Amino acid sequence: MSQTNIIEFGFGKTNMSSIIEEEASEIVDHIASFSGQDFLVDQPFNVSVFNILWRLVSSKRYQPHDPQINDFMQNLQKVFKKATIDPIFP
Repeated sequence: MSQTNIIEFGFGKTNMSSIIEEEASEIVDHIASFSGQDFLVDQPFNVSVFNILWRLVSSKRYQPHDPQINDFMQNLQKVFKKATIDPIFP
């Protein structure tokens, strides 16, 4: 794969550390919005991790409250729950 192809996929356009910092800031803002109330931590973190990886591939990110990404995360969670590691680790 040539450098031109890699750049087309988003590499080299944005520094990875800046993407991570932006997503960390989003998580902090999201947590602060609960004002000390209890909440599930899995969804905001899952969306942030997905955004970091997705921005490297497509330079696009999703908002944590976007119904499309939330549906995707729920479906992905179902897939992982059904997966088994028994054949891998007998």
